[in-house]
This record gives sequence, structure tokens and C-alpha cells, in this order.
Amino acid sequence: MGRTVAVLCALLAGVGASADTRSGVTVVRLDLSLDETHTIIVNDTTEYILDFTPDEEQRQWPSRVWVETTGGDVARPLLLTHRQRAGAGTWQLPWVGVGSDDRLHYELERTLCPDDAAVYSIHNLDDCG
Repeated sequence: MGRTVAVLCALLAGVGASADTRSGVTVVRLDLSLDETHTIIVNDTTEYILDFTPDEEQRQWPSRVWVETTGGDVARPLLLTHRQRAGAGTWQLPWVGVGSDDRLHYELERTLCPDDAAVYSIHNLDDCG
């Protein structure tokens, strides 16, 4: 019964270039629904802020984020940041596995802390974000 945020990103050349307000970076804010896959074409001139607002039923469960990209490299990755009451975190795509899994990964899936975790004094939230 969880809620899922799924975003599929198609990368164009130049992703990961530093965002500088003098270079003409455009910020686009989108309100998107949960439990759907959203495809977004990204490049080095546009930064996206994606807002996902759960309804009452969805608010009862932790959010699960799935993101996949069709390109990019570790020198200029796609940076993903989540922000909620319980805290914030940043990931990048692609990412390099560790140990015996040292290959490039072009997708990730994470469970975000439930919003009510911010009101508790929880010190071990390893399963979140």
C-alpha cells in the first residue's frame, strides 16, 4: 500500500554541468502525481523542482522513489535531491557500485522516511533515503 514516485530521465549532452545563474539556467517547477511514471528530458540549461503531494491515503505510507536515466557519466552526473520534513538527501546517476559490484548503475530506488519521522527522536533511520 506504499506510495511510489517514479521518474524516468532522458539525459542530453552536458548534464551535470555546474548550474550558474549567469549561464542562463532555467528553473522549472512541476506538480506531479504519485504512483505514475513521469518522463523528463534534462540538459545543462534547465533545473527541475518536482513536487509530489500525497493524498490522505498515500500520506499513511512511506514514499518509494525510483529514478532511471538513459545516459550520463560519473564526471557529470544527474544530481537528485529530496527534501522533506524528516530531512534531505542527494543521490547521483549514474553511480558506481562498491566491492564486487563496481559497475555503473543507471537507476536507483530508495524509500523515503515518512513525514512523521521528523517529530520523533529517531537516531537510526538507515532504511530511509
